[in-house]
Amino acid sequence: MDFKAGQKVYFIGIGGVSMSALAHSLASRGLQVSGSDRDEGERVAGLRAAGIKVAIGQSADNVGDADAYVYTTAIREDNPELVAARATGRPVLHRSEVLAELLQRHRAIAITGTHGKSTTTAMLGAVYLKLGLDPTVFVGADVPDLGGTHHIGDSDLFIFEACESDGSFLRYRGCSQVLTSVEPDHLDEHGTFERLQQAYADFLASADPDGFLVYRADDPIATRLAQDSPATPISFGLAGEAQVMARDIAPLDESVAYECIVEGQSLGRVQLQVPGRCNVANALAATAACLGAGLEAKQVCAALAQFRGVDRRFERLGQLNGAVVYDDYAHHPTEVRAAIQAVQEHFDRSLLVIFQPHLYSRTR
Repeated sequence: MDFKAGQKVYFIGIGGVSMSALAHSLASRGLQVSGSDRDEGERVAGLRAAGIKVAIGQSADNVGDADAYVYTTAIREDNPELVAARATGRPVLHRSEVLAELLQRHRAIAITGTHGKSTTTAMLGAVYLKLGLDPTVFVGADVPDLGGTHHIGDSDLFIFEACESDGSFLRYRGCSQVLTSVEPDHLDEHGTFERLQQAYADFLASADPDGFLVYRADDPIATRLAQDSPATPISFGLAGEAQVMARDIAPLDESVAYECIVEGQSLGRVQLQVPGRCNVANALAATAACLGAGLEAKQVCAALAQFRGVDRRFERLGQLNGAVVYDDYAHHPTEVRAAIQAVQEHFDRSLLVIFQPHLYSRTR
C-alpha cells in the first residue's frame, strides 16, 4: 500500500488507543477510513466527529470493498472480520506495518523501554508543541497537553511510543530512539528475558545512523545494549554519571523539583507538575532527546515545567472521606514499587493500595 488520498482503509478494532490515532492520521491524509469496534466510547465518538464511519459489533458483512484492512495483535485469528478481510485477497496489514510505512516520510523519534514509555513520549511531544514545532505524536494514553492520545501535526516530525510487547517495534527502522529501561516483561510473547534483550538489541541496531539514541546510564542492561547502536549515544540517569542528570531531587506536595545538569553544567531548578522520582527520570529522557534533536536546553526545561501529566499515570482523582485518591497504571513490580515510594515521599499519611492484575502472565 502506498496510502494515497482516496484509498479506502478499514480498521478492525478501530477504537483502540493505537488504532484510533492511526485512523485519524490516515484520514487527515485524505484516505477514506472506516472500521468497527465492540463498544461505543470516547474514542469512537471522536472518530465519528472526524467523519470516520464506525460500526459497533464485528461481522463479516462490515468489511466491504476496502483497498486494505488493518488489525492489531489484540484481534484473534478467528475474528469474523479478519477472516473475511483475508478472503478478499487485498492487503491485510498489522497496525505496525502501516505505521512503519508512514514513518518513511518523517523524521521520527521512537520511545521504547519497560517503564515510562507513555509519559516520556507525552513529555517530548508536549515540549515540541510548546516550542512552536508541530510534530505528529502518538501516545498509548490520554494526554491533556495533546487533547487526547495523539496530535496530527503539519511538520515532518513524528514522535511515537514503540511498544516492545509483541515484537512489532522491530518494523520501525531508521528512527532516532529513546530507551527508558530494560527489565523482564512480556515474557509470554518473548519467552525468556534473553530473547527480550535480543529484541531490544535488534531494534537499537535499526536506528538512524545520523540520529541519536537516548539511554538510561544507571540501567546496566540498557547501557550495554546501547553500545552497539549506530546512532549517537546520549545518556541520562538519576545516579552515577550521565550527560543529562538530576541533582537534589525534592518532593514538593504533588510535584517534584530537581536541578538539571547537562554535560556537567547546571541549568537551574526544574519543578514538574507531576510527582515522583520516576517522572524526573522521564523528564531527563525527554530532555536528552530534545538536546539530540538540537533544541535549546533551557527552553526545554521551561516547557517541561508546564507539562500536566498523563491520564492514569499517578493521576489525582480527588478525595473520599478525607483520603486522597490516585489512579496509576503501574502493572509491573518495579512500577508498583515506584508508585508506592512516590506516595511515601510526597505524603505523610497511611496508605491503602488496591491492585488490579493486568495480564495473567505478567501477574504470575
